[in-house]
Amino acid sequence: MIKEYSKTECDYLIEKRVQETIEKYGSIQNAIDYCKTELKECIDNWHRFSYDCVGHAITCNRLLITRLEEQLNIK
Repeated sequence: MIKEYSKTECDYLIEKRVQETIEKYGSIQNAIDYCKTELKECIDNWHRFSYDCVGHAITCNRLLITRLEEQLNIK
């Protein structure tokens, strides 16, 4: 069962982004792989570009990965 979205998840539009990411990459697993790659890239670049947008991307990808993995475990 999918738990209710938190305020932070709602602020980051995670419910919408989960569906868009799955559609864009063709499967839940592909979406997870993409988000993990994106997260690693953002973390690796944090020391060079510690701007709000990098922090936003890190938070967003972490939230997306959690929800995508939740959906993968339901299937």
